[in-house]
Amino acid sequence: MNEWLNAHYIQIAAIIVGFAFRWGAGQFLGNANRGGKGSAPSGPGGKSSKWNKSRIVKFIALFFYFAAGLLFAFGAYPLAQWVVGWGTGVGSWVSVIFGVVALAAGWHSLSGGVGLIHDMTDGTPDDEAFKAAFLIPTTIPLGWAALVGLFTNPRGVATGVAVVAVSVVTAIYAHKILKRAHTAAGHQKLWMWFATIVSAFVGFAHIPALIYLNDLAGGHLPEWLVWMLRIGLVTAGALFAMIGIGDLLRDWTPEKWSQWAAMYAIPVFTVLAVTWSQVTANAETSLNTIFSAF
Repeated sequence: MNEWLNAHYIQIAAIIVGFAFRWGAGQFLGNANRGGKGSAPSGPGGKSSKWNKSRIVKFIALFFYFAAGLLFAFGAYPLAQWVVGWGTGVGSWVSVIFGVVALAAGWHSLSGGVGLIHDMTDGTPDDEAFKAAFLIPTTIPLGWAALVGLFTNPRGVATGVAVVAVSVVTAIYAHKILKRAHTAAGHQKLWMWFATIVSAFVGFAHIPALIYLNDLAGGHLPEWLVWMLRIGLVTAGALFAMIGIGDLLRDWTPEKWSQWAAMYAIPVFTVLAVTWSQVTANAETSLNTIFSAF
């Protein structure tokens, strides 16, 4: 027990301090705004463009929430890696379930980023922004740890299930986030850039699924058919990239085609690079090659 505590006391302390900071941020916000005097009148919808006391307090609280999320993520990241890295048998299914849940939590908090950006463009952070400021730095690193762990520890059928689950979760949340971004009122250029960044995350999340299917096809289909499929995917990815770049250059605002390019060109060209490295350098596995840096 003492050895385990000696190895992990910093992470345990970070989790405890993260929760304490989150509670303290709420208390700070409540106390600073309770019955205070000297607040300037707010504009429409309770917002104000002036740097009055209330607005300054909210930005300070936003920083505290964000710091709390970073501390919690620092402490929980090794734990997430450990759980997702469980081996075979029942442990493999536990790790897959935890990994998919962690990934879903990361996407859920990223969808909260829509509310955060909306609050920022209106001038003052509010409840939704505070939640997002804590959840985004907390769950996105855990989701990334889950994504890496799921596909650098092959588990046979469990890996196949994880591939499908990750793709489904990604598609569901991506659709929700992009829909909210495209229907948001005002600040269209900012929203389009946000949607493009989300689309790039979608592209990265689809890399493991595409690589797994690429390896699976290479092991079970005729060579000529596998390469024809690869050539078709690369052609499609190149077309998306070409049209997406044209869409961006039109008015320096990435819209639908740029976002589709981020979603589809990123995984396609990643798989192409990994496949080429396998052919030329006999890389050990595609999944370990792409995630070896993490």
